[in-house]
Amino acid sequence: MKQTHRIELGLFAKFPETGRVKTRLAPLLGEQGAARFARWLLLTALKKASAFTAEGGIVRVNLWTEGGTDAQWKALLEPLQLSAPIHLHRQVQGHLGERMQHATQIQLGASHVSLLIGPDAIEFSQTDFQKLLNAVEEHGLAFTPAHDGGYVAFACVRPVACIFSGDIQWGTNQVAEQTQQLLKRAGLQARWLSPQADIDEPADLQQALARGSVPEDWMNDYSDDA
Repeated sequence: MKQTHRIELGLFAKFPETGRVKTRLAPLLGEQGAARFARWLLLTALKKASAFTAEGGIVRVNLWTEGGTDAQWKALLEPLQLSAPIHLHRQVQGHLGERMQHATQIQLGASHVSLLIGPDAIEFSQTDFQKLLNAVEEHGLAFTPAHDGGYVAFACVRPVACIFSGDIQWGTNQVAEQTQQLLKRAGLQARWLSPQADIDEPADLQQALARGSVPEDWMNDYSDDA
């Protein structure tokens, strides 16, 4: 990778508004607790991403937002002490695949490689980031799958239309399998790395707490800017 290359890293996130985010966690945390946890996930992911470094490249972090006003996002992000600036963009309308395709095209317009990750990729580390970069440099398309059948991150060096297809049942446990099927049908290959956890259901959060992936006192984080 040449020193002049810049890597575009995007995070997709909804504004953490009560009743609109992590609603499947409400039976465990309540609606307000679920929104607070979504906020914790997002701010934690941004802190991690802003500190990511790449061998021979510069990492630019983009936040692709849904919901919330510009003022609300500014108030949420301003108190964070980040290692690098966060560049805000609005997600376009459409299903998740269409929104990811638009973000990917924008990021590839500024870089030779685009990565997108979800804010609940709680196990995604600097090491995982570099592994994904290495994989996409070698294969052109790479994924970090989730245990629940989706994926927590992917990277590409060019847009691959089939992975954004409306034929994929976005938000279900079929996403990774259907993506693989569409790639096979198109005669394309991708590198799939080791699966990681993400958090959608109460059992996911309980397991993450037991493993220490989420600290027991997570509610105390970012309390000064709540």
